[in-house]
Amino acid sequence: MFQKIMLLLAVLAVSAGLGGTASFGQTEAESTVSVQLFVGGPRMAFFELFHALEAGDLILLQNGGLASGAVQEQQFTIGSRTLARDQILLIAWPAAGTTQEANPVAQVYLKDGSQVQGALQASSITLVLPTSESAALSVDQLRGIIFKVERPEMPAPPEQPGANPPSEAQVRQAQSSLFPLFSGLQGSALFQAIIQGLQKFDLLVFPDGEVLSGTIENQTFTLVSTIFGSHPLAVADLAQITFDDPDVVVLRIGDRVSGIVTPDGDGKVRATLATGSAVRLAKEELGGISFKAPAGPLGGGGRPRFQPGPGR
Repeated sequence: MFQKIMLLLAVLAVSAGLGGTASFGQTEAESTVSVQLFVGGPRMAFFELFHALEAGDLILLQNGGLASGAVQEQQFTIGSRTLARDQILLIAWPAAGTTQEANPVAQVYLKDGSQVQGALQASSITLVLPTSESAALSVDQLRGIIFKVERPEMPAPPEQPGANPPSEAQVRQAQSSLFPLFSGLQGSALFQAIIQGLQKFDLLVFPDGEVLSGTIENQTFTLVSTIFGSHPLAVADLAQITFDDPDVVVLRIGDRVSGIVTPDGDGKVRATLATGSAVRLAKEELGGISFKAPAGPLGGGGRPRFQPGPGR
């Protein structure tokens, strides 16, 4: 059930202008949901974010950057009301330049389904990144905070044969904490801001699902394949790399090839993060990279829209 709700968030991305198709199927044993929204490359970057929601707190910056991690503040004062972080699902700020106020009003979505508005009474927040470094982010840098989505505790199935399964009301109650998040994301316009950010930044994906966006500084990655031999691949030609055994490369033209991938230079993945800091990471520290999507694959004019690639 948790997977279904998280995939509903992916379906919401379609209504936000991402495009794609969704198919639902059911067997006698269980219901399954298959969402075929993205086929490799930059189109996968957005889907990675749904895994990131369960891996840690997710910060969206005004510059379009993303950063997963652990927000260190345990309470937030919004206007005259102080809230514990475990009461909050989502905080959203208006885009820079859309308000004349010195302290822009934040929209806060709470786990009980209610909403609070007001200026955040703090100058910055502290985020511990997946690299274990701490980043102090000023409030005027923030576009949104989506607090870590905890997997809901579903009612346990009965142990005795023939016993009644959990009622629909019990299942709905267990799921209820995710519905305000769904509503909050739909109403906050954060999805649209995230899509636009994917055109600007590359996305580093960590093994636990956390993400950091920035600009990859490597110029090439060398692929050693048993079929194609050794080939340097320019970053401009790459859509996605998954570090695994073997590594998998998706080219912008849609083709996929597997082998051993090595970053140029000292063998480290080098990036300047959207938060402003620089990192050097061994590929073993990463799950993969989704490279920024150019305007072409995202579509031109109006809302960006992911289009299928010509190959697989």
